[in-house]
Amino acid sequence: MNRISWNLHEAAILLQGLLDIRKQKIQRAEAVANISVQLRLLAEQNGYTVDEKFRNISGISLQMAHLEYALTSGKEGLRPAYKWQYDIIEIFKKKPERYKNLLKEAKEMSESLANRHSDFIAWLNKNISAEQAAGIKNAITTADILLCKSGEIRTSVLDVNDLGTIEKIINRLKTKKIIHSKKLCEQILSYVFAVKKYKGQTNAIEQKNSANCFQNHPKMPCQEDSGNKEDSFCDTAAFYSVLKKYFHNGFRLGSFIDTKKFRQYYEEANASPLTLDNDQINLIIKKCGIEHEGKIYLPDEMLSKELHSKLFNYIDHCFSDGATTVYYEAVFQHFYNNFLDCKMYDTDMLKSYIAYYAGDKYVFERSYLSKEHLGEADPTEEIRRLLKNHVYPMKITEIAHILPNIPEGTIRGILGANLEFVRASKGVYFHADCFAVSDEELNDIANLIQDEINKNGFLSGNELYNNIKILFPYIYEKNEAFPIIGWRDALKYKLKNRFSFNGNVISSKEKPLSMSDIFSIYGKNRQKFTLSEILSFVSNVGSRVVYFDSLYKNVARVSEDEFVRKDYVIYRVSETDEVLSRYCPDDYVPISEVKNFGLFPDSTYPWNEYLLENYLAFHSKQFKLMHTGFNINCVLGAMVKQSSDIQDYDDLVIRAIAISGVPLKKTNVLSFLYEKGYIGRRSYQGIDSLLIKAREMRNRKE
Repeated sequence: MNRISWNLHEAAILLQGLLDIRKQKIQRAEAVANISVQLRLLAEQNGYTVDEKFRNISGISLQMAHLEYALTSGKEGLRPAYKWQYDIIEIFKKKPERYKNLLKEAKEMSESLANRHSDFIAWLNKNISAEQAAGIKNAITTADILLCKSGEIRTSVLDVNDLGTIEKIINRLKTKKIIHSKKLCEQILSYVFAVKKYKGQTNAIEQKNSANCFQNHPKMPCQEDSGNKEDSFCDTAAFYSVLKKYFHNGFRLGSFIDTKKFRQYYEEANASPLTLDNDQINLIIKKCGIEHEGKIYLPDEMLSKELHSKLFNYIDHCFSDGATTVYYEAVFQHFYNNFLDCKMYDTDMLKSYIAYYAGDKYVFERSYLSKEHLGEADPTEEIRRLLKNHVYPMKITEIAHILPNIPEGTIRGILGANLEFVRASKGVYFHADCFAVSDEELNDIANLIQDEINKNGFLSGNELYNNIKILFPYIYEKNEAFPIIGWRDALKYKLKNRFSFNGNVISSKEKPLSMSDIFSIYGKNRQKFTLSEILSFVSNVGSRVVYFDSLYKNVARVSEDEFVRKDYVIYRVSETDEVLSRYCPDDYVPISEVKNFGLFPDSTYPWNEYLLENYLAFHSKQFKLMHTGFNINCVLGAMVKQSSDIQDYDDLVIRAIAISGVPLKKTNVLSFLYEKGYIGRRSYQGIDSLLIKAREMRNRKE
């Protein structure tokens, strides 16, 4: 599953667990297990597909260690700590009320989601046959997951209260625009139809309760619901003043505790009893403001007047600059710092706020707003139009600045996913059509590529660029502003149906080659070559490294500077192994300690560390080469007996450290490994865990 970022509610749960551990209220293992269960259940109830890795015990334990690093200013825990961890710690220290509310809301979210599900199941059992109910129950989880993935809903169909929206989902399912499988579509339709009927009956009951409520109380105009311009009357003035005074962080609909507090505050403020039942109280409160994730917020308490004006001026400015859509995520990110001290927590809340005040001014879609119905909005077209008009490469930050209506993350995703957008360098793109080349010139380039493939089997992007520069200078002059990588990928887009472009390697569409393939071909086609020649080849094909494993399929390195065909090298294997056994009385020895090559039996080339490396890697019957990889500048690693129980290089390094007597500190150990020739630089991935195992092995021997 895709990685889901930690939200503040999850962060609060994790921090509270850590605080309880540090206060010795609970054992760490128990707390971690409890948090994992709670967060996984929350995710499932919110419509996410939860696999075995999501918020599992191992992941929770790791994130708690990072969080502890932030909480203790680096004295304990595991570095580094992440921004969301510092954010929740700051809320805990500087805004304790908000922190308490986050914990409370997390608990209530679980309870509220579970209640909605159980109420629906109870309704199913009561109103339809047992067989039909069983089929619908089995379809709930699958339906919600698929409808979430397709963007039709946010969490569950049960969270959709608008019957018109449910009807739209039904129509799209009927036309197979969401689910193509007939059988699966029928199962999901049965579930959505049932939810529509359930919601219809529930809404009718609420309207009846609302009518009874309004008949028994003084009437005055109520706050208008988002998108509903019909006149309705209810006693909201007194309710509104209580909410404004006592419920700064919102009122949780359906919460027994919040309703009890509201009743108490209302009766104190008005010096009279509130005779409405809890459901009727909640219905009137619902009329007073904006509903978001089961809570009611008063709109004029959410943002200051100044920030409110800036928000709507910004949206109007986007449209006046030619935008056809404005994405809620883009607006939220633009005002992110402003919203930190406001009651504006996410894009859904922002959407509700804009809709409350804007009314019919905009059309509100799932992820964006517009001035007219557009169907499916396509931000790709806006990015395409901008890059084509600009011609030259643009930074992503520049694109985001000019198109503030589209989230920067969306822009990055679109640029990276479509070949027509060509990367000129890191974070810089242009459109492939801005690469000026006529159809005739493109054919000339294609013929050039084909000729090179016929001769050599492949062509590198660097070689193509240099050949065009020499053979077709008029094409080069028109596109001089684009870098080599831009040339290659622009031509990749234009010639994608004629050739294979694999990284910097261009080859036949029928026989595509990779970078490792061309190193194998390079070695196969040569009897011998030098180090400088292979490095020149590396540069020409635009590779960053020598693909030794592929190269050594056909060649052997016989000295620091010389490579020859592998069948040119002949060893006397049994005699050579006998000599090597003198150097290796134990299970292994660093290659750097094998020095007196005068004792070795003759081979077709003089013995040295490079020839020994080749022998151990490909020819010895008693020994094998263990190393981190072949190195262009030196020979690294160890000669290991094939009969030993050393499993891998980490195992070898642990043993070498354990018996070395070197102080078990990272700096000392890395210096030891470097000086003995086990590693080529003073760093080694996972050295911290290897040190722990080496200490255990050393202690056992002592």
